[in-house]
Amino acid sequence: MEMDRRVARTDQAIKDAYFSLIRERGTTRITISEVARRADIDRETVYLYYDSLKGGLDVQIEGSVYQYTPQQLEDM
Repeated sequence: MEMDRRVARTDQAIKDAYFSLIRERGTTRITISEVARRADIDRETVYLYYDSLKGGLDVQIEGSVYQYTPQQLEDM
């Protein structure tokens, strides 16, 4: 079954926001609220996609980071 484009776009916005914050500050002290603000979505929406940063988003991103080249990661 194909993922709805809106769902895919929101999921990518969350990941992009998280990567951006990691590049700026490292992996410590990033909150769901900061990710939501950076992605321009509600905090509750982030929770619909991920239970927590460490329990969900980190694991998801670890798996997806391998699909990008180092240059693409820098450009995010």
